[in-house]
Amino acid sequence: MFKWLSLLIISILLVQCNPVFIKKSQPRTLEHYIKILGNEISRNHTGSESLTIAVLEFYGSDDHSIQLGPTIADELTVRLFNAKKFKVIERQLLNKVIEEQRLSLSGHLDEQSVKSIGKILGVDAIVTGTFSRINDQVNLYARLISTETGEIFSVAKTQVPFEIVKPLTFKDLSSESNPLEIKVVQKNDLVYELSEVQFNNNQLTCEIRITSKEKDQEVVFFGRNTITTSTGKVYKNRFRSIGDQKTEYISSALHFKLFKDVPYTYVLNFDEIFDKPSIISVLELDIKDGLVREFIQFRNIEIE
Repeated sequence: MFKWLSLLIISILLVQCNPVFIKKSQPRTLEHYIKILGNEISRNHTGSESLTIAVLEFYGSDDHSIQLGPTIADELTVRLFNAKKFKVIERQLLNKVIEEQRLSLSGHLDEQSVKSIGKILGVDAIVTGTFSRINDQVNLYARLISTETGEIFSVAKTQVPFEIVKPLTFKDLSSESNPLEIKVVQKNDLVYELSEVQFNNNQLTCEIRITSKEKDQEVVFFGRNTITTSTGKVYKNRFRSIGDQKTEYISSALHFKLFKDVPYTYVLNFDEIFDKPSIISVLELDIKDGLVREFIQFRNIEIE
Protein backbone atom coordinates (compact mmCIF):
# COMPACT_ATOMS: atom_id res chain seq x y z
CA MET A 1 0.00 0.00 0.00
CA PHE A 2 2.77 2.40 0.95
CA LYS A 3 4.59 1.56 -2.31
CA TRP A 4 1.58 2.41 -4.44
CA LEU A 5 0.95 5.62 -2.51
CA SER A 6 4.59 6.69 -3.06
CA LEU A 7 4.31 6.06 -6.79
CA LEU A 8 1.11 8.14 -6.98
CA ILE A 9 2.75 11.09 -5.18
CA ILE A 10 5.80 10.94 -7.46
CA SER A 11 3.55 10.85 -10.55
CA ILE A 12 1.61 13.93 -9.39
CA LEU A 13 4.86 15.82 -8.74
CA LEU A 14 6.20 14.93 -12.19
CA VAL A 15 3.02 16.21 -13.88
CA GLN A 16 3.17 19.46 -11.95
CA CYS A 17 6.82 20.02 -12.82
CA ASN A 18 6.43 19.16 -16.50
CA PRO A 19 5.79 22.33 -18.53
CA VAL A 20 2.68 22.41 -20.71
CA PHE A 21 3.13 24.09 -24.09
CA ILE A 22 0.09 25.88 -25.47
CA LYS A 23 0.14 26.69 -29.14
CA LYS A 24 -0.21 30.43 -29.58
CA SER A 25 -2.83 31.39 -32.13
CA GLN A 26 -1.55 33.37 -35.08
CA PRO A 27 -2.93 36.90 -35.58
CA ARG A 28 -5.59 37.03 -38.27
CA THR A 29 -5.07 39.05 -41.44
CA LEU A 30 -7.32 40.65 -44.04
CA GLU A 31 -6.73 37.60 -46.26
CA HIS A 32 -8.28 35.40 -43.54
CA TYR A 33 -11.55 37.34 -43.63
CA ILE A 34 -11.69 37.56 -47.42
CA LYS A 35 -11.22 33.78 -47.49
CA ILE A 36 -14.34 33.53 -45.31
CA LEU A 37 -16.17 35.79 -47.77
CA GLY A 38 -15.07 33.67 -50.74
CA ASN A 39 -16.07 30.43 -49.02
CA GLU A 40 -19.53 31.82 -48.30
CA ILE A 41 -20.03 32.91 -51.91
CA SER A 42 -19.06 29.44 -53.14
CA ARG A 43 -21.13 27.60 -50.55
CA ASN A 44 -24.27 29.71 -51.03
CA HIS A 45 -24.25 29.25 -54.81
CA THR A 46 -26.01 25.94 -55.35
CA GLY A 47 -25.96 25.87 -59.16
CA SER A 48 -24.38 22.83 -60.78
CA GLU A 49 -22.79 24.51 -63.81
CA SER A 50 -19.43 26.28 -63.64
CA LEU A 51 -19.95 30.01 -64.12
CA THR A 52 -17.52 32.44 -65.72
CA ILE A 53 -17.35 35.40 -63.36
CA ALA A 54 -15.63 38.76 -62.93
CA VAL A 55 -14.87 40.30 -59.54
CA LEU A 56 -15.46 44.06 -59.57
CA GLU A 57 -13.86 46.59 -57.26
CA PHE A 58 -15.64 46.95 -53.91
CA TYR A 59 -16.87 50.39 -52.88
CA GLY A 60 -17.18 51.88 -49.42
CA SER A 61 -19.02 54.59 -47.58
CA ASP A 62 -15.81 55.87 -45.97
CA ASP A 63 -14.23 58.59 -48.09
CA HIS A 64 -10.75 57.84 -46.74
CA SER A 65 -10.65 54.15 -47.64
CA ILE A 66 -10.40 54.16 -51.42
CA GLN A 67 -7.52 51.65 -51.60
CA LEU A 68 -9.46 48.97 -49.73
CA GLY A 69 -11.81 48.26 -52.67
CA PRO A 70 -9.15 47.04 -55.14
CA THR A 71 -7.42 45.11 -52.35
CA ILE A 72 -10.58 43.13 -51.57
CA ALA A 73 -11.27 42.46 -55.27
CA ASP A 74 -7.74 41.19 -55.95
CA GLU A 75 -7.67 38.86 -52.96
CA LEU A 76 -11.23 37.62 -53.56
CA THR A 77 -10.33 36.82 -57.18
CA VAL A 78 -7.57 34.51 -55.92
CA ARG A 79 -9.85 32.85 -53.37
CA LEU A 80 -12.66 32.16 -55.85
CA PHE A 81 -10.22 30.83 -58.43
CA ASN A 82 -8.71 28.44 -55.88
CA ALA A 83 -12.20 27.21 -54.96
CA LYS A 84 -12.36 25.58 -58.46
CA LYS A 85 -16.10 26.29 -58.62
CA PHE A 86 -15.89 29.27 -61.00
CA LYS A 87 -13.96 30.36 -64.05
CA VAL A 88 -12.58 33.74 -62.99
CA ILE A 89 -11.58 36.57 -65.33
CA GLU A 90 -8.08 37.85 -64.53
CA ARG A 91 -8.19 41.27 -62.85
CA GLN A 92 -5.69 43.00 -65.17
CA LEU A 93 -7.68 41.88 -68.22
CA LEU A 94 -10.87 43.06 -66.53
CA ASN A 95 -9.37 46.51 -65.84
CA LYS A 96 -8.16 46.75 -69.44
CA VAL A 97 -11.65 46.02 -70.80
CA ILE A 98 -13.21 48.52 -68.38
CA GLU A 99 -10.76 51.17 -69.53
CA GLU A 100 -11.25 50.43 -73.24
CA GLN A 101 -15.04 50.44 -72.96
CA ARG A 102 -14.97 53.49 -70.69
CA LEU A 103 -17.11 51.83 -68.08
CA SER A 104 -17.74 53.63 -64.80
CA LEU A 105 -18.60 51.07 -62.12
CA SER A 106 -19.82 51.44 -58.58
CA GLY A 107 -20.84 49.11 -55.78
CA HIS A 108 -24.55 49.76 -56.49
CA LEU A 109 -25.47 48.53 -60.00
CA ASP A 110 -28.97 48.38 -61.46
CA GLU A 111 -30.18 45.41 -63.50
CA GLN A 112 -29.50 47.06 -66.86
CA SER A 113 -25.93 47.94 -65.85
CA VAL A 114 -25.28 44.35 -64.76
CA LYS A 115 -26.55 42.98 -68.09
CA SER A 116 -24.46 45.50 -70.02
CA ILE A 117 -21.31 44.56 -68.09
CA GLY A 118 -21.97 40.86 -68.70
CA LYS A 119 -22.33 41.39 -72.44
CA ILE A 120 -19.13 43.45 -72.71
CA LEU A 121 -17.01 41.19 -70.49
CA GLY A 122 -18.52 37.91 -71.72
CA VAL A 123 -19.24 36.58 -68.23
CA ASP A 124 -22.18 34.71 -66.69
CA ALA A 125 -22.07 36.59 -63.40
CA ILE A 126 -20.26 39.34 -61.55
CA VAL A 127 -19.18 39.65 -57.94
CA THR A 128 -19.77 43.13 -56.63
CA GLY A 129 -19.70 44.44 -53.10
CA THR A 130 -19.46 47.23 -50.59
CA PHE A 131 -17.84 47.86 -47.22
CA SER A 132 -18.62 50.17 -44.34
CA ARG A 133 -17.07 50.95 -41.00
CA ILE A 134 -19.21 50.66 -37.87
CA ASN A 135 -17.27 51.60 -34.74
CA ASP A 136 -14.31 49.21 -34.54
CA GLN A 137 -15.52 46.85 -37.26
CA VAL A 138 -15.53 47.01 -41.06
CA ASN A 139 -18.41 45.09 -42.64
CA LEU A 140 -17.78 43.49 -46.04
CA TYR A 141 -20.80 42.62 -48.20
CA ALA A 142 -20.59 40.64 -51.46
CA ARG A 143 -23.16 39.56 -54.07
CA LEU A 144 -22.88 37.13 -56.98
CA ILE A 145 -25.28 38.45 -59.65
CA SER A 146 -26.42 36.86 -62.93
CA THR A 147 -25.59 39.07 -65.92
CA GLU A 148 -28.42 37.48 -67.90
CA THR A 149 -31.33 38.06 -65.51
CA GLY A 150 -29.95 40.31 -62.74
CA GLU A 151 -30.86 37.59 -60.24
CA ILE A 152 -28.71 37.32 -57.12
CA PHE A 153 -27.12 33.87 -57.04
CA SER A 154 -25.34 34.25 -53.73
CA VAL A 155 -24.68 36.73 -50.91
CA ALA A 156 -21.97 36.83 -48.27
CA LYS A 157 -20.93 39.00 -45.36
CA THR A 158 -18.05 39.12 -42.92
CA GLN A 159 -16.70 41.54 -40.31
CA VAL A 160 -13.08 42.66 -40.17
CA PRO A 161 -11.55 44.40 -37.14
CA PHE A 162 -10.81 47.99 -38.10
CA GLU A 163 -7.24 47.72 -36.81
CA ILE A 164 -6.45 45.13 -39.50
CA VAL A 165 -7.41 47.34 -42.44
CA LYS A 166 -6.41 50.70 -40.98
CA PRO A 167 -2.64 50.46 -41.62
CA LEU A 168 -3.27 49.14 -45.12
CA THR A 169 -5.84 51.48 -46.52
CA PHE A 170 -7.34 54.05 -44.19
CA LYS A 171 -5.88 57.53 -43.92
CA ASP A 172 -5.93 58.82 -40.36
CA LEU A 173 -6.34 62.56 -40.95
CA SER A 174 -6.24 63.38 -37.26
CA SER A 175 -2.68 62.07 -36.92
CA GLU A 176 -1.22 64.31 -39.62
CA SER A 177 0.85 67.13 -38.21
CA ASN A 178 1.93 68.94 -41.40
CA PRO A 179 0.32 72.43 -41.25
CA LEU A 180 1.73 73.60 -44.58
CA GLU A 181 -0.58 74.72 -47.35
CA ILE A 182 -0.24 72.49 -50.41
CA LYS A 183 -1.69 73.97 -53.60
CA VAL A 184 0.61 72.41 -56.21
CA VAL A 185 1.10 68.66 -56.68
CA GLN A 186 3.08 66.80 -59.34
CA LYS A 187 2.41 63.12 -60.05
CA ASN A 188 4.18 61.38 -62.92
CA ASP A 189 4.30 64.04 -65.64
CA LEU A 190 1.10 65.86 -64.63
CA VAL A 191 1.11 69.08 -62.61
CA TYR A 192 -2.00 69.94 -60.58
CA GLU A 193 -2.41 73.50 -59.28
CA LEU A 194 -5.34 74.58 -57.13
CA SER A 195 -5.89 78.00 -58.68
CA GLU A 196 -9.14 79.16 -57.08
CA VAL A 197 -11.55 78.31 -54.24
CA GLN A 198 -14.84 80.20 -53.90
CA PHE A 199 -17.74 79.86 -51.49
CA ASN A 200 -21.13 81.26 -52.50
CA ASN A 201 -24.74 80.34 -51.68
CA ASN A 202 -23.86 77.15 -49.77
CA GLN A 203 -21.69 75.95 -52.65
CA LEU A 204 -17.92 75.55 -52.75
CA THR A 205 -16.26 75.76 -56.17
CA CYS A 206 -12.70 74.56 -56.71
CA GLU A 207 -10.72 75.17 -59.90
CA ILE A 208 -7.66 73.03 -60.55
CA ARG A 209 -5.26 73.80 -63.41
CA ILE A 210 -3.85 70.58 -64.88
CA THR A 211 -0.89 70.46 -67.28
CA SER A 212 0.78 67.49 -68.96
CA LYS A 213 4.53 68.21 -69.12
CA GLU A 214 5.83 65.29 -71.21
CA LYS A 215 3.27 64.18 -73.79
CA ASP A 216 -0.30 64.25 -75.10
CA GLN A 217 -2.37 61.83 -73.03
CA GLU A 218 -5.89 60.87 -72.05
CA VAL A 219 -6.81 61.26 -68.38
CA VAL A 220 -9.89 59.81 -66.67
CA PHE A 221 -11.62 61.98 -64.07
CA PHE A 222 -13.68 59.87 -61.64
CA GLY A 223 -16.44 61.11 -59.36
CA ARG A 224 -15.16 60.20 -55.90
CA ASN A 225 -13.74 63.63 -55.10
CA THR A 226 -14.09 64.90 -51.55
CA ILE A 227 -13.23 67.78 -49.27
CA THR A 228 -12.61 67.36 -45.56
CA THR A 229 -12.90 70.49 -43.43
CA SER A 230 -10.85 71.34 -40.36
CA THR A 231 -13.82 70.25 -38.20
CA GLY A 232 -13.85 66.78 -39.77
CA LYS A 233 -16.90 67.19 -42.02
CA VAL A 234 -16.70 65.42 -45.38
CA TYR A 235 -18.47 66.61 -48.53
CA LYS A 236 -18.73 64.76 -51.84
CA ASN A 237 -18.41 66.38 -55.22
CA ARG A 238 -21.31 66.35 -57.68
CA PHE A 239 -20.94 68.65 -60.69
CA ARG A 240 -17.60 68.34 -62.51
CA SER A 241 -16.32 69.77 -65.78
CA ILE A 242 -13.17 69.98 -67.87
CA GLY A 243 -12.96 71.38 -71.40
CA ASP A 244 -16.21 70.57 -73.21
CA GLN A 245 -17.17 67.71 -70.86
CA LYS A 246 -19.30 67.87 -67.73
CA THR A 247 -21.38 65.61 -65.51
CA GLU A 248 -23.52 65.75 -62.36
CA TYR A 249 -23.28 62.04 -61.55
CA ILE A 250 -20.74 60.61 -59.13
CA SER A 251 -20.72 57.27 -60.99
CA SER A 252 -19.83 58.90 -64.33
CA ALA A 253 -16.23 59.27 -65.48
CA LEU A 254 -14.95 62.04 -67.74
CA HIS A 255 -12.39 60.97 -70.36
CA PHE A 256 -10.40 63.94 -71.63
CA LYS A 257 -7.26 64.31 -73.74
CA LEU A 258 -4.60 66.67 -72.42
CA PHE A 259 -2.17 68.15 -74.93
CA LYS A 260 1.40 68.68 -73.82
CA ASP A 261 2.12 72.00 -72.05
CA VAL A 262 -1.50 73.19 -72.41
CA PRO A 263 -3.15 74.04 -69.06
CA TYR A 264 -6.74 72.83 -68.62
CA THR A 265 -9.11 73.89 -65.84
CA TYR A 266 -10.92 71.15 -63.92
CA VAL A 267 -13.92 72.57 -62.02
CA LEU A 268 -15.52 70.86 -59.01
CA ASN A 269 -18.69 71.99 -57.21
CA PHE A 270 -19.56 70.85 -53.69
CA ASP A 271 -23.21 71.55 -52.77
CA GLU A 272 -25.26 71.86 -49.56
CA ILE A 273 -22.48 73.27 -47.39
CA PHE A 274 -24.55 75.27 -44.93
CA ASP A 275 -21.71 76.30 -42.62
CA LYS A 276 -18.89 78.02 -44.45
CA PRO A 277 -15.62 76.27 -43.55
CA SER A 278 -12.60 78.41 -42.78
CA ILE A 279 -10.06 75.79 -43.87
CA ILE A 280 -10.16 72.80 -46.19
CA SER A 281 -7.90 70.27 -44.52
CA VAL A 282 -7.91 67.93 -47.54
CA LEU A 283 -9.20 68.26 -51.09
CA GLU A 284 -8.82 64.84 -52.74
CA LEU A 285 -9.17 64.18 -56.48
CA ASP A 286 -9.85 60.74 -57.96
CA ILE A 287 -7.97 60.64 -61.28
CA LYS A 288 -6.54 57.96 -63.57
CA ASP A 289 -3.38 58.85 -65.46
CA GLY A 290 -2.90 56.18 -68.12
CA LEU A 291 -3.13 52.85 -66.27
CA VAL A 292 -2.36 54.40 -62.86
CA ARG A 293 -5.20 55.58 -60.63
CA GLU A 294 -4.00 58.44 -58.44
CA PHE A 295 -5.54 60.25 -55.49
CA ILE A 296 -4.27 63.81 -55.63
CA GLN A 297 -4.40 65.77 -52.37
CA PHE A 298 -4.28 69.49 -51.66
CA ARG A 299 -3.85 70.41 -48.00
CA ASN A 300 -4.74 73.15 -45.53
CA ILE A 301 -6.44 75.58 -47.92
CA GLU A 302 -7.85 78.75 -46.38
CA ILE A 303 -11.23 79.98 -47.61
CA GLU A 304 -11.55 83.75 -47.56
